[in-house]
Amino acid sequence: MKKRYILLICVAALVGYSGLIEPYWIVQKTHRLKIPGIGPDTLRIVHVADLHATRSGFREAKATEMINRLNPDYVFFTGDLIKSRGRLTPGLAFLAGLDARQGATY
Repeated sequence: MKKRYILLICVAALVGYSGLIEPYWIVQKTHRLKIPGIGPDTLRIVHVADLHATRSGFREAKATEMINRLNPDYVFFTGDLIKSRGRLTPGLAFLAGLDARQGATY
């Protein structure tokens, strides 16, 4: 009986994490690269992937704010903009909110 409770708690924790924590966990990593022949100018590129937008909500607003605060030259979005087919509006709203000095590529 004790094993069933432990299993139930583990399943509940996994469901809670995957539904309430992980979708709102935005990861930002910074890498500095020196590329020979490019020159001393700094070029700031932001790469975004796996948004899986279902609505224009807190998470999308937070991601937009984080990206724009970096003041990027370019924003590259490389995949999984929306979660389900036919619901482009949240993803397009997110893309429209991005501000890059040189442009954004989707």
